[in-house]
Amino acid sequence: NSDGLYTVVLIAQSDSNCLDTATKQITIYPVPVAAFSVSNICIYDSALFANLSSVTPGSIATHSWDFGDSSPVSNGVNPAHDYPTPGMYAVKLVVISHNNCTDTAMGGVYVNPQPVADFTNDSVCFGNFNSFSDLSTVRAGQIIGWSWNFGDASTGTLQNTTHSYASAQSFTVTLIAASDSGCTDTIQKIAMVYPLPTA
Repeated sequence: NSDGLYTVVLIAQSDSNCLDTATKQITIYPVPVAAFSVSNICIYDSALFANLSSVTPGSIATHSWDFGDSSPVSNGVNPAHDYPTPGMYAVKLVVISHNNCTDTAMGGVYVNPQPVADFTNDSVCFGNFNSFSDLSTVRAGQIIGWSWNFGDASTGTLQNTTHSYASAQSFTVTLIAASDSGCTDTIQKIAMVYPLPTA
C-alpha cells in the first residue's frame, strides 16, 4: 500500500515435514505525481507549460507532452508550444521516474482568436472634426478596448470618436482593438484634412 523496503519471508515445508526458510528484501518504488499548469493564450502567442511533476524520493527521468494538435511529442521539461488555430486543446503529460514508474496528467489550454481591428474615417476641410467609427470584430468574445492615436500626439479610448486637427495635412491614425480575452490587433489608416481656399 505504500512505497518502501519490505522483508519477505518464505517458509517451505516438505511432505516429510522438513522446513527451510528464505528471506529476501524487495523495494516498492514511489509513483511520481504528474502535474502542470498553463494559461490560456492568444493565437500567435506561445503556450508556456510549467511542469509541476514530482517524485519523493527520487527524480523524474523523462517527460512526454502530447499537445493535442497532432504535433510531435515533446520531451522538454517546461516546453513552449505554438498552436495553429484558435480553440480548446486537450494536453497530456506522461512522466517516468528514474525507477521506471509512470503517471499521467491531463489538462487543457484555450487558444483565443485574435481580433481584427478596422475603422472608417472621413476626410474633412480644415476647421471641421474628423469622425472615426470602429468596425473591429473578433470570432469569439467581444471587443472591449480601443486605443486611438490620431497621428498628432493626441490619443483617445472611445469606441467611436471625433478629432479636430490643428493643421491641414494627412495624418496616420492608429487603432489598437482589444478583446475580452486580452488579445489585440492594430491597424493604421490615413486621415485627410484639406486646406481651406482663400477667397
